[in-house]
Amino acid sequence: MTVKDQNGKKQLVKSVDISDANDGSTTLNVEFYDDLKSGETYTFSVDVDGETISKDLEFEIAEVGEIQAEDQVISNGDDLSYTVLDENGLDITDSTEVEVNSNKDNSFTAEKGKVTTTLNDESAFVELSYETEDGKTVKTDRFQVKSQSEKAVEFGSDWTLVDGEEDSGNYDADDYEQDNIVTMGDDKYLDTTFVDQFGDSIDNGDVEFESLDTSVAIVDKNTGKVIPREAGTVPVRAMLKDGGETVATKTVELEVKAEAEATSLSVDDSDVTVSKDLNDTVKISGEVLDQYGNVFTAANDNEVTVESDSDVVSVDQNSTVSVDENGKFNAELNVEKAGDATVTLSSDNVKDATVNVTVQKAGDVADYELAGVQNLDINGSDNKDTVETSDLNLYEVDKDGVRKGEANDVTYTVKNEDGNDVTEDAISNENALIADGLDKGKYTITAKVGSLNVAEDSFEVVDTTPETNYGVKLTNNNIALSSGEADGSGDGVSPLVNQLNEAFEVTENGSESNTSIASYNVASNNSDVLNFGGNNSEEQLDGSSNYTVGVSDGSAKLIINSVEIGTGEDTETVNVNETVTIDAEVNDADSFAYAIENAVSGDTITLDGDIESDVTVDQGGITINGGNDEHSIKGNTTIGTTNSGNKNAGVEDVTFENMTLKGNSEKDERAITIGYSDNITFDNVTFNDATRGVQGDNYGNPDHLTITNSTFNTEYGIAGTENTGLDKVEGNTFATSEEAVGVAGSASLGEEVKESASIAQTIAENNTDDTTDGTYVVDYGSSSDAEYNQDGNKVESD
Repeated sequence: MTVKDQNGKKQLVKSVDISDANDGSTTLNVEFYDDLKSGETYTFSVDVDGETISKDLEFEIAEVGEIQAEDQVISNGDDLSYTVLDENGLDITDSTEVEVNSNKDNSFTAEKGKVTTTLNDESAFVELSYETEDGKTVKTDRFQVKSQSEKAVEFGSDWTLVDGEEDSGNYDADDYEQDNIVTMGDDKYLDTTFVDQFGDSIDNGDVEFESLDTSVAIVDKNTGKVIPREAGTVPVRAMLKDGGETVATKTVELEVKAEAEATSLSVDDSDVTVSKDLNDTVKISGEVLDQYGNVFTAANDNEVTVESDSDVVSVDQNSTVSVDENGKFNAELNVEKAGDATVTLSSDNVKDATVNVTVQKAGDVADYELAGVQNLDINGSDNKDTVETSDLNLYEVDKDGVRKGEANDVTYTVKNEDGNDVTEDAISNENALIADGLDKGKYTITAKVGSLNVAEDSFEVVDTTPETNYGVKLTNNNIALSSGEADGSGDGVSPLVNQLNEAFEVTENGSESNTSIASYNVASNNSDVLNFGGNNSEEQLDGSSNYTVGVSDGSAKLIINSVEIGTGEDTETVNVNETVTIDAEVNDADSFAYAIENAVSGDTITLDGDIESDVTVDQGGITINGGNDEHSIKGNTTIGTTNSGNKNAGVEDVTFENMTLKGNSEKDERAITIGYSDNITFDNVTFNDATRGVQGDNYGNPDHLTITNSTFNTEYGIAGTENTGLDKVEGNTFATSEEAVGVAGSASLGEEVKESASIAQTIAENNTDDTTDGTYVVDYGSSSDAEYNQDGNKVESD
């Protein structure tokens, strides 16, 4: 099926459900990725048995006709469940914003397509309504919403034994197998799964365990630790608790096996043939097995005795060999003459193993034997059943095939199925076949002695590397962004990519994976709200490519076509076909923070609203302007570092103008803190709601401060001037309640004025004293802390 609007633009179809009616007609239920526009005409085309049937249909959304909702129990943080239908029965929930009336109004928020709630383990009565254009109110009956924390209410179907108390079964893995066997001498733990009251899997439950046959095994009540006592089967009951009461039970059956013990010897090859001319020794390898046919790894205290019934092969004076920690042993016998011998391997209290040895004497050389050619596996190093390399040997043999010795002056040639020579990739310097440099396929190897071809064989290269099947799951189909958030042409990961990373979960072969999504192939349906460099076409978002994401106020659909999972060459494309709603809303604090973070020298940032946020300016050469309405910044504003030990973290050439700077909500801080920063200017700035207007020395020693045409409605105006360089303090009005300016003995003013008394007098004369209480300008460099009035005269003490 294809659907196009009148301009020929295709509307993306998400799914089509087909149903047949009793009258022989067929109904198609079509779901689109994006909403169709009411009042528009669309052409629907359907292919039926090779014939295309097309019809123009006008799409019309009628007025809201009904809102459906009923009593519901939801998980804390979940949205309400309801449906809005138009007068024709069309589901228009996603495009309709209802009104919420409740006995707990502050606990609900309505927006287009959903109603969210902050209810937390509580209930409320709710009524949803909508007022149509003609003034008619459509509403639900009153219904009750109960919000509950998720809790386990029953056992899941899966359970298994695990090795540790903190371990859990890998139930989602493709190769998951239940384990119900515990061996005497070993401890395992019973792990169960749980389902919450909403029918979803939940990780944890309050569970107690009980063995129903303690003669076979004891089970710890709290941890589920299984302590075997004797071989047999034992039923174990798990009891799910809620507030001390049992709400569900599950009984499973475990098998206890006797403790493993060594019972037999096994050899890798029970028939060995060697050449007297070629071999000086016969090598025999094997392992110790337990009663279950498994390698007995606790056999490293055992010794294996090696005996021969013939003088064809002989055993060294020490006729015993040790068993290693992996339960394996190796024996070596000397070749004495041609003939047959039976070698017996024995150990205390275990079944013997025998090896039939044939030693052959070669006659005259009649042919050659190419040995070591076998199928190879690119994944052979990780697959115990295959090999990645194989040693090559060319032997001289007699007419019966008995090896006489290794041939000399041998060269090998390997060709692929196309006849191309791949010897350099296929054979190592040590004359070993190697799979690593070859592609999967069939190959031919030829051995040459001198210039004569003497042997040929073939082999195949396979790759048993398990195929990685990635999957992705969308966990959040609604993302909120602030207007102005964007990628910066490759400078880091954008807020959009960050939130997409959080919205998707990656699985690998059915299990949770730490592999990350490298990029998203996306398209926006509304370039006015969400665009990629001004282009509405598909884009590959990866947080590092040279693209731009622009965000404006409004809502858009982001269609995720596919994702790239993995890194480098190990990437896989997974088709997703999911849609995420992007809700963008102007947020002055966030937008201002973004502007501050991305500003460069020479930028002017103009406020278009009041800011309530802590602000740190760490980029020099910028101007922050309050705009025509002289907007304000309320919070802890800092220029440069507040780390008194880091003098290099300051900034230079920052100007605040035409604005108001306020302290935080508690009014117990400074309006602005200047760290190790120079050439800072305040012009036409009002300082409000703070203990101090401008704070100097407390977090560093700023230099070249200019403060002009500003008003201080604070307790202290300019404070902390120790080692502070003031360029100009003129035209300011100090309506302070404690002290307008405190001049430290180590302060300076411009290039000429260095003495604190002169500085205090100059500042007093060039500014306005409108203090409500306290002192005006005080010279703390004098012994008497002299105060100066607006005329520049020293105020005499009473």
